[in-house]
Amino acid sequence: MTTTDPAGWIRVTAQHGLDLLNLPAEPTSTAGLLITPDWRDSRWTGLYAVVHAASGQVLPYTDLPLVYTREVADQLGRHGIDWTEPTARPTRPSPGSLRNITAAAADAWQRGIPLWWARPSWQACPPLWRLNGIDVADGEDGWISDLDYGPAWTTWRGVVGWLDLTHDDPFTEPLIGTITVSRDQVLSWRLVCAAPLCHDDQPAVAGWFDAEGDFVERPTTDREFLAVTSTELGWRQHGRHWLCPTCAHDHTPNYDRSWW
Repeated sequence: MTTTDPAGWIRVTAQHGLDLLNLPAEPTSTAGLLITPDWRDSRWTGLYAVVHAASGQVLPYTDLPLVYTREVADQLGRHGIDWTEPTARPTRPSPGSLRNITAAAADAWQRGIPLWWARPSWQACPPLWRLNGIDVADGEDGWISDLDYGPAWTTWRGVVGWLDLTHDDPFTEPLIGTITVSRDQVLSWRLVCAAPLCHDDQPAVAGWFDAEGDFVERPTTDREFLAVTSTELGWRQHGRHWLCPTCAHDHTPNYDRSWW
């Protein structure tokens, strides 16, 4: 049977003690370091490990879930070591040493959080522009954007663009009556995932489903509403930081106490 490695992966002969195994490897953000499945006695342990590509050596203490090996590899590239060299090793105890980084990663795994927080989750945005007093042509009340979950925009261009789109869309009910434009006097807020590798550093943004079932992803003045809704949608809070559903799953705490 012929197998094909995933796109973007490469092959590496990895050495774990005296064991050698040819494995598919994922490139990392640090040149010279790869990620492979971790193994014992030629069997996958369910974890992953960081491999020094030039020597094939599995770096010790890096047998961790995939997201943590990626974070460890990223951190190892930030401390002045050229991992493309065949003899590259952390040369002295320091905050950037391999043992310190992997110990911090193990602690983060126990707690179910990233190795470091990449950004604040609550981010201030400009005051919102709103359209008020919109009625649809059939005489029924439509949505009114002074309700915070209604239509609102952070830029004037967004307001004009939406009105142009509505005017030109043959499937949209025409707007009638008096329409006023206003701008809030307070900042709006958005909630973003604080995990460092979330969506390749394009972090997820929290939102909610409107009355028509469409997902709305924009700033709001109601932080409590956004926090409650995000929790219901699977976001997880850690003090001032939040993890999106995907990153919360990837950073599941290690409940196996025998591992400690």
